[in-house]
Amino acid sequence: MAIVIFSGATPTILSNAEYKERFGVDNPNIELLDKLVSAGVQVIVCGQSMVKQRISPDQVHKGIKLAFSRITAISSLMNQGYTSMF
Repeated sequence: MAIVIFSGATPTILSNAEYKERFGVDNPNIELLDKLVSAGVQVIVCGQSMVKQRISPDQVHKGIKLAFSRITAISSLMNQGYTSMF
């Protein structure tokens, strides 16, 4: 399984420190992200959305993979045999 995060959902993948800096609270998604990654789910974030949200690679939570864009991530996954559920 793979999840591609993009657009307005992009801040969910911020490291706890960066999330707290931006929003004043701990990132409530950290536990879920860690469980997904530990279970072998590829959690991928769109690089173009990162640019729009002013997120640099060093601000992303550990275990999250970076893609150039949502389209390239999905295309690559489909070429590997994944199907899309959106």
